[in-house]
Amino acid sequence: MTQLNKEQQTAVRHQDGPMLVIAGPGSGKTAVLTEHIRYLITEADVRPEQILALTFSKKAAGDMQRRFLKNTGQCSTGVTFGTFHSVFYGVLRQYNSQTLRIVTVSEQITMMKDLIRRKEQKIIDSEGAMYILNKISLYKNTGSLPFLPAMTREDFLWITREYDRRMENAGCIDYEDMILKALQILKNQPLILTGLQDRFLHILTDEFQDCNTAQYDLLNLLAGKRANLFAVGDDDQSIYGFRGAGGDVMQRLLADHRDCKIVYLRRNYRCPASVIDLADRFARGNQNRLEKPKQLPSKRRGEGSVVIMKNKDAYAEAVSVYKEIVRLLGNGECLKNDIAILYRSEQCADYLTEYLAGQDLVCVRSAKNSFYAMPGVQEALAYLSLSQGQYTRTAFYTVLNHPNRNLVRECIGDEKVLPGQMLCYYEGDQRATQALNKLFSDLKYIRDLPPFAALHYIFRGIGLGQDYDPDVLLPKLCARAKPYSTIRDFLQHVREEKIPEEQQGKNKQIKDGITLQTVHASKGLEYDTVFVIGLQEGLFPSARACTVKETEEERRLMYVAMTRARNRLYLCARGCEDIGKRYSPFIAELER
Repeated sequence: MTQLNKEQQTAVRHQDGPMLVIAGPGSGKTAVLTEHIRYLITEADVRPEQILALTFSKKAAGDMQRRFLKNTGQCSTGVTFGTFHSVFYGVLRQYNSQTLRIVTVSEQITMMKDLIRRKEQKIIDSEGAMYILNKISLYKNTGSLPFLPAMTREDFLWITREYDRRMENAGCIDYEDMILKALQILKNQPLILTGLQDRFLHILTDEFQDCNTAQYDLLNLLAGKRANLFAVGDDDQSIYGFRGAGGDVMQRLLADHRDCKIVYLRRNYRCPASVIDLADRFARGNQNRLEKPKQLPSKRRGEGSVVIMKNKDAYAEAVSVYKEIVRLLGNGECLKNDIAILYRSEQCADYLTEYLAGQDLVCVRSAKNSFYAMPGVQEALAYLSLSQGQYTRTAFYTVLNHPNRNLVRECIGDEKVLPGQMLCYYEGDQRATQALNKLFSDLKYIRDLPPFAALHYIFRGIGLGQDYDPDVLLPKLCARAKPYSTIRDFLQHVREEKIPEEQQGKNKQIKDGITLQTVHASKGLEYDTVFVIGLQEGLFPSARACTVKETEEERRLMYVAMTRARNRLYLCARGCEDIGKRYSPFIAELER
């Protein structure tokens, strides 16, 4: 406790009633949360099983639990650490009459493509399908119809109803309904609600600004009249508006609980003074935010540096970023794994990734954001892998019905995958046997082709089905494959780029590798040196930010990107009036 500053200690010692802890970047919020749990148990005589600690990712919940166990010297605890979805899915499994399976993203995309094709008579790619799915998520979480410039209100509602009907018929549930159905149970069954209220006397929520309306309602219901809510967050870091989250949930908490105490964690132990000053001034450009005191730098941090680099296009940007990284590494100013390159969306980094790879500069991208993890790309890679004799059950599962061959997974077997065994399963079924023989023939044909030629055959010759448009994915995939003469070499490149997600943990960067990731993926992480690239009009802020609310979220996203830096921050602007490209409007603000 003595290692905490005054504001942190005030938060930790809170006992009864609601408290809002406004914790800016690098302010030690995890330490406050874990110390508060310890305080409740050791000083306030609260039993561990009466404490519920919620956050928004499995990794964050695990980190919090490990930190608590380490600080208390315990090997186990009765405290419930979990995500909103894991905890309330548990409620559904216990109290819902119907067994529900969690739908996969791939299934959602396929379903949405089919619905759009039926309703609007047009084909959309996976990105377009995800855009509509995110809008449905937003509608479910907020109850407000989202802005959809290319779709009528009636069509959107029809698609939403059809999506829900198909989900129900399939016995599936998505992450939004996981929360909404749990909320419905607690509202309609008071005995279940009372039981949970008596079980969890104290509720702690990390990243509170990421709560949507339904999640906030669940928290309020569960807290009951005691209202022992300990909410930690920062509305300036609310970047999940597409899920229905918003920093205004903090304002709602203060309005609903007039007795709510507030503590501001002002000390920033991560960023240098130059970054804090610029980021704080930039964040104040938003109107819909809580007024709060400016963060103060830790005495352990120096002034640091902020550099604005201007380039005319993506190529010039890649060259200038590369040269600066080489200079930093050559001077011994930082290590590769202390450098991160952040961007608004994957398209901002495509050229830079290939350029740096060509310069033998090792880069790693978060697996969950990798181009190679996209639907359609995964299926093509599975074909390549199988063509090299790498007969894994996962790869066969992936390609079996892409395109649709009307084959069942059971034909693959439980042990080693053997083509002969698969054919035996369909003995006497001429249609299935022909489909399998054609699959094995295709794999043999592409085995010795150059990777870009093999990909052309997979998309144009075999085809992945009507859900995947070859004109969208094939050019991007072939551009990555062309430098490699064999399929094996290309697959090795893919394996090196697809670093397992568990290795992307907080403060556990990849050894000897520069991190490339979206700003969303960087949330909660920190690096000595940060490059924010693609600061071009229409890219960052996104061209899809059409409303004031969406534009303010883009500002918060930029704020998050800036505050990942422990020492150096580079803001890379792109723009050339001659070709109709302008710098991001954020640059003009940051230069004032």
